[in-house]
Amino acid sequence: MDSITINMPIGFKLEAQPAPQKLETKFGSYEQQVVAGEGKLFVHRKLVMNGIQQPKEEFPAFVTFLKAVNKSDNAKLVLVKESVGP
Repeated sequence: MDSITINMPIGFKLEAQPAPQKLETKFGSYEQQVVAGEGKLFVHRKLVMNGIQQPKEEFPAFVTFLKAVNKSDNAKLVLVKESVGP
């Protein structure tokens, strides 16, 4: 499990963040969530791999699970500079 707190730079605000993710498969489970607070971002990520051997026919489904985890891990946060009046 990873929990990270990021202090946002002064004068910036969060414009876009990844949607929360939750995956449950026989290969494992994955959760990811970003929560914005007062000048901070809280990132929670949990990956649990089930150590059970699977038949080789299950390999494509395993790869699909890993690709979904990778896609979520590589999702971007977008910060933009706050406008300061006219």
